[in-house]
Amino acid sequence: MKRALFCLALLAGAADAQDRPVAIVGATILTGKGERIENGTLVFRGGKIESVGAGSAAPEGASTVDGAGLFLTPGLIDAYSEFGIQGDNTDRENALSPGRDVLQRFEAQSSPLWLRNGVTATYVSPGAGNLLAGYGAVVKLTGAVVEERAALGASFGARALEAVDSFEVATTRQGMIGLLRQTFVRAREDTLVGEGGESIGRVLAKEIPLHAIVNTPDDILTALRLGKEFDVKLVLVSGMGGHEVGAGIPAAQVAGIGYPSII
Repeated sequence: MKRALFCLALLAGAADAQDRPVAIVGATILTGKGERIENGTLVFRGGKIESVGAGSAAPEGASTVDGAGLFLTPGLIDAYSEFGIQGDNTDRENALSPGRDVLQRFEAQSSPLWLRNGVTATYVSPGAGNLLAGYGAVVKLTGAVVEERAALGASFGARALEAVDSFEVATTRQGMIGLLRQTFVRAREDTLVGEGGESIGRVLAKEIPLHAIVNTPDDILTALRLGKEFDVKLVLVSGMGGHEVGAGIPAAQVAGIGYPSII
């Protein structure tokens, strides 16, 4: 067995604390493009990579790390989590909260265990408890925010149905989706004002994707129909029962995020 999986994230903090470059020499480097570099050298400074290549020569003045026998890979990104969320991630007052921002409930945390296992960033979801849950964000596990409003979250699952039912605006999945569709129509016709109209408008303009949590084959088919009708960039989250939908998912050319997530 190889000695270890060597992760650049372990050294990022050290690099941020100094101006001089850090060189990892003699490692087997697996790049994000599928290349494998034996006896490679990676140089980074201030948390940013400056060079990657074969050979074991470190630049003059660099702090060196012996990577012989180790593997160096890009950091892993968890595509769905509720990392750093403080308190309830569900809006208990509104069934649809498209203008809500997950960062309002986010608190940066130290996560050395996940970093040690190679996870360097994650998408923080606005949750599964609202039909439209608001903006999700991409953050580094050091707490730095990469993208504040990376996607608009939606949920077709049981938790969202229960939340909608509690507001007495719809009591069936069909009614719930009808409410969602009406909201998208209003946004498309510029009659939905405020932050909600702005966030859905960004989805309709394909500036950000719609992350739809789907937990049954019917949920998946409903999401695909909605995505096609409004021509949005759709991402299916969970996708339970996707095997029953068959060729419908690849035919729609949508992205998918399956469970379990890393975090």
